[in-house]
Amino acid sequence: MQTVTKPKAKDHESYGSYTALAVLFPLIGLILGVVYMSKDDALDKKFGEHLLAVSIFASIAWAIVWYVFVGMQTPAIYTTPSY
Repeated sequence: MQTVTKPKAKDHESYGSYTALAVLFPLIGLILGVVYMSKDDALDKKFGEHLLAVSIFASIAWAIVWYVFVGMQTPAIYTTPSY
């Protein structure tokens, strides 16, 4: 009896570089994720799912970072009285 192993995204040859790219530039990660999910190989499909998940998480994280460092300080510019 053969055991069938599921493919893991970390087994893909471009795992490290494309994951870092998806974290730094989530839009590129989303595009790469869709491209890899459209391929026939099971490993590529799993890697595409991984890239999509990382890109969505990175987008949310970048939005929070943007809000904390920029969004919370912007209202002070408009409410400061000018004499």
